[in-house]
Amino acid sequence: LNGKVDRRSLPIPDFSQLPHRLEFTAPQTETEYRIVKIWSEVMKCDRISIHDNFFELGGHSLLATRVISKLRQTLQIELPIQSLFEYPTVAGWAKHIDLVLWFGRDAVDLAAVKNTEEIEI
Repeated sequence: LNGKVDRRSLPIPDFSQLPHRLEFTAPQTETEYRIVKIWSEVMKCDRISIHDNFFELGGHSLLATRVISKLRQTLQIELPIQSLFEYPTVAGWAKHIDLVLWFGRDAVDLAAVKNTEEIEI
């Protein structure tokens, strides 16, 4: 043995049994619907709630890259992979994406910086 794991011989994960899956909230906006569709395709998971966390569902950086690519094709939006790490739920990421689509990425990034500057310590 070489110490490597033969990933093809591992069983397919059953994400439906995870504890966070108890409460399901369906997509409510067009952006949430599109994100759920992309995550479902990439992660091969049938039922995704808007409160599900990408990484708790088994997501990782390689899958995040695929999600970003599909999002670019679907919404014609250019987002850094970091945005998925900052907003790992469907609902949170959808709100961020809607702001970027409405105001532009530079305006959203500038607003985030401005908000952190206003915090007094």
